[in-house]
Amino acid sequence: MWLSGTIGRLTGRGKKVRAAAAAISAPKAWRFLHDPDLTTSLEVLRDLARPHFGGSRPVADALERLVVEVESPRDEDVDIGRVTALTASKGRYIGNLRRLLPTISDPGPRVAALSLDEQYAMVHSDVMRESGCVSKGRFRLIEEGWSGRLIAPNSGAARRFAWLHRNRYLRPTILPARIETRMLDASALGVLTREFQLEIIPSEAARGLLGSMRNLDVGELELVRELWSPACPDDVNRDMWSVLAYPRAGRYYEDIRLGLADAAAPVFDFSRWLMMIAAGRETP
Repeated sequence: MWLSGTIGRLTGRGKKVRAAAAAISAPKAWRFLHDPDLTTSLEVLRDLARPHFGGSRPVADALERLVVEVESPRDEDVDIGRVTALTASKGRYIGNLRRLLPTISDPGPRVAALSLDEQYAMVHSDVMRESGCVSKGRFRLIEEGWSGRLIAPNSGAARRFAWLHRNRYLRPTILPARIETRMLDASALGVLTREFQLEIIPSEAARGLLGSMRNLDVGELELVRELWSPACPDDVNRDMWSVLAYPRAGRYYEDIRLGLADAAAPVFDFSRWLMMIAAGRETP
């Protein structure tokens, strides 16, 4: 391994690999997580955990088993102020509740004529009935085990839930909740942060880079999957991104890494982000 790596550098292939990685370009300047308020860490990980279509089997397997569910949920009475995100909302998905607040429309004349107590009772009833989160009298919540964040798997009353959240100082809301915890699988995390380096780059740039690597007879860089940007501010013009992986023990690891660090195109260091998540980071 040492000898073959030395030969590669003596022939200048390492420099060519680094130059190819540094030369990638993309037509737009979006970041992969352009606006963190539009999604959550849990949703990003769920997107990446979908079945793979190619690339390294160890990496694809690790992505698919990275997020695991703790078997026994717990029942707890939860102040709505502890719930700070949603997994779904009608129309444009906005994960973080604080970002939903400005999108709440003014109530119609009939509702506006009601007292605050009456408005509160009506909205609370709507959320319990239409959110899709209530089962057997308990509000289902998902806990990110790495951050402690509580997320409501809402499907039909996101803005009304946000309204209750905003008015919690005036009218406290206690949710009889059933909490399901999601954790990070330690062995999968090790594959994605210690054995392999994962980068997410615009798919147009990824296609060019993979072609350059094939021309240089370098097979270390692999396409694992493609996905839409989960936090792009413009739904109509979202970019397609590619997840690339290469082994940290590979011959051209440093050349690829340093080349991508010098690239003008946006490069998202997914392995580093995963380490931040494991350390307790809450938002993307």
